[in-house]
Amino acid sequence: EIPGDGLRAKVAIQSPTGGGEATITFDLTDAAGKSVEDLQPYMGAMGHLVVLSSDGKEYVHAHPADAKPGTSSRVVFQAHIMKPGLYKGWGQFRRMDAVRVVPFVFKVS
Repeated sequence: EIPGDGLRAKVAIQSPTGGGEATITFDLTDAAGKSVEDLQPYMGAMGHLVVLSSDGKEYVHAHPADAKPGTSSRVVFQAHIMKPGLYKGWGQFRRMDAVRVVPFVFKVS
């Protein structure tokens, strides 16, 4: 689990290959480990994903496909990763009228 800003997340990354789609899934809990099902829309989406390559040349911004507020602790993003390498990502979620950020690092082969 990765601690975030008032949230904890299990982050799963599927098919992170250079030049293809990666599915990045956040399973969100509060600090006590209870599932978070009260997310609020943030700038028109139920979350935002920002990914930056270690060399600063690749930038990805994605929104989740599911736009229903407060229905699930799972938020899934599709991100197009351009090339192999090390990346840092930030999941951004609004809860209790505050934006919470969950950082993570992953490698694309």
